[in-house]
Amino acid sequence: MARLLALNSGGIDSPVATHRMLAGGHAVDVVIFDNQPFTDPDDIETAKETVERLADRHETSITAFIVQHGPVQEQFLDTVPEDELKYLCLFSRRIMLRVSNEIAANHEYDGLVTGDNIGQVASQTLDNMVVIDKASERPVYRPLLGCDKDQISAEARDIGTYDVSIGGGITCAVNPARPETHARTEELAEVEEKFDIDQIVAESLESIESVSFDPS
Repeated sequence: MARLLALNSGGIDSPVATHRMLAGGHAVDVVIFDNQPFTDPDDIETAKETVERLADRHETSITAFIVQHGPVQEQFLDTVPEDELKYLCLFSRRIMLRVSNEIAANHEYDGLVTGDNIGQVASQTLDNMVVIDKASERPVYRPLLGCDKDQISAEARDIGTYDVSIGGGITCAVNPARPETHARTEELAEVEEKFDIDQIVAESLESIESVSFDPS
């Protein structure tokens, strides 16, 4: 079985995606991107609690790598012109995948897991998923890709994370008025030329706090 690293926001979807991979017999740890100051400090606790509940349900220890991601969004907002603000979510997600890939390389994870669901939010159109995935050197697994929201919510209730998640997981709180829904890789490449991407990733990795959740 594979060793996987799941991106967990604490929202309804990502804990269910993590659960499915754990239920399949895979070893799964998680990475949580903390978007403060753009999200409430309590949101990070929500994300942690969903991991704790998954550790209890599957009777396994789960390590959470908590990465400071708010500074990345602040730098984006301070750097790009107004007509490129529509790329914020895509830029953010590509940085998340790059950081997750470095964590995976350092800890020998085989692939990444997300709670993406087709068309549920702007970054989850098929076109945008293609652009996002090109920032990853490892496969990105999306076990909820074709599920509808009612199905995912029912599964979250069944595994005991729904009541935690509805309290508010970590979201991209700086949403552009009209986010790009059909991006092209070359467009993101032009935007990213304004940044020292390697430095952003390095600073993100330096911010990591690791927390282990053991079954009670």
